[in-house]
This record gives sequence, C-alpha cells and structure tokens, in this order.
Amino acid sequence: MTEIIIDKRFCGPPNSGNGGYVCGRLARHIPGGAEVTLRAPPPLDKPLDAAATADGTWELRDGAKVVATAHAASVELAHVDGSLTNTAAIADFAAELGITTAIVALPVELGAARNDRLSVAPVKGLAQLDALAEKLDRTARDYRARGIRFGYHNHDVELLPVAGVVPLDYLMSRTDPDLVKMELDLGWLALAGANPAEYVRRYSGRIVACHMKDYDARIASDVPERKLVEPGAGAIDFGAVVAAMRDAKVEHAYIEIDVSADPLGAVASGYRYLKMLLACV
Repeated sequence: MTEIIIDKRFCGPPNSGNGGYVCGRLARHIPGGAEVTLRAPPPLDKPLDAAATADGTWELRDGAKVVATAHAASVELAHVDGSLTNTAAIADFAAELGITTAIVALPVELGAARNDRLSVAPVKGLAQLDALAEKLDRTARDYRARGIRFGYHNHDVELLPVAGVVPLDYLMSRTDPDLVKMELDLGWLALAGANPAEYVRRYSGRIVACHMKDYDARIASDVPERKLVEPGAGAIDFGAVVAAMRDAKVEHAYIEIDVSADPLGAVASGYRYLKMLLACV
C-alpha cells in the first residue's frame, strides 16, 4: 500500500483533483499501459491509499471509498502536452511511450495564477506575440530534431482582437506551418465568437487534432469553463465541423470536458451524439 496526496495546485473541478493528474499518479503502479477510471471526485490535500487487489487491479481509496481503479491495458497515445522549455525531457518521455506529437496547451506568456489555479491571461500586444511566434518556431525545431511533431492549442484569448489583429491568426501567419501545427479547441473558439468549422477549413492541412467540446451561452456563470459542454449540448454546428474536419483530414478528435458534475456521463453523451452525427454527415 502506498500513500498519495493530491496537492491543491492540481485542482480540477472545484475542491477535487484534476482527473488526468490523479489517473497518472495511480497508473504509475502498473508496468506498461494502464486504463484508469475515476469512481469519485479525488479529494485534495488528504492522504489517500493506493493498493493492489487480488486480481492485479489497483485502487485509490479515501478510507473505505474507492476513488479510482486501474488495470493493465494496451494504450495507443496520440500526443503529450508539451512545453516551450524542457523539450529534451518531454521528447524522451514521448519516445518512451511511442508518442510522436507534443502540444503546448498554454504558454506561460498567456497564463496567470487565479485562485490557486493556472488560468488564461489576455494578450498584451504585438511585441508579445512576435516573441511568442519566434519561440514557437524555435521550440518546434527542437522537437523535430528529436523526432517529435509540435503543435499549438488555443483558448479564447487568442481570438480576442489586439492592436487590430486576431492573435491566433497573427501567430499562425508568423510561424512556419510545416513546423508549428495546431490543435483547435472548438469550444474556446465558439466562446470567443469565432466559427469553429470556418477555422478548421482556414487551417486545413495544419490541424492535427480538435478538442470536441460545445458552447452554451445560456449557462449563467462567471467561470467560462462552465459554459463549455459536451458535443450536442450547445450551439456549435457539429455537422459543419465534422464535414470540415473530414475535408481537412484532421487525424484526431478528443471529447474534452472542462467542468462538469458528471464528466464521464458528459463524455458518454458527447460520444453518442458524435457517433450518430458521423453516420449522417
């Protein structure tokens, strides 16, 4: 039995641990690939027990309550969250797992601490964007030298005009399209007022993946992530999006749930909706 404590800086939904981080902590106990399932919100700053059961499954327990279970599995991973600094370490980690793509989810230039959590920050101006574009190209060259493809993931701040330009378009126009690929987050695009299908077509050939999430402006909250919902639960025209992704030959699509009282249920609902849509488009 091993004790695990999820530090509050790894918070996901309010007052509970980030699902990916918690699953990764438990998966470390299993050699090779692992499938991990969250059974309850992981508590923060509290000792939890990780223990093997008789059939080889591992459990993460909060007293008698099972928070997560894990078992050995064959896993094919498409990409890993990258970085603009420690490229060598991430490339080595990716190579060990057979991963060929690294995506920077949020560069530090556009990050800010808010309520003990990392959040997005507004773009400051063209000088910041120019410096970031140069860094993206340099980082992409470093990853390529190590056999790893590199891409950029958007939030909403890159769609909010600054100094007469749309930051995301400005960044993409000043980076090498052969080096810096894209992972489009459809929910953040819609939240910022952009048309997701139009963006998929605009950057056809450059997009390696899309985060499939919807946007519901009717949800009353000052936390923007709460307005990002599973596909089919918001206003995005996913028929147009799926058609555009097919034409653009986008390799991967991931259902991502930022905040939900029932994340697994939301993923299942989004999957059913997209599966139905794929049969019709």
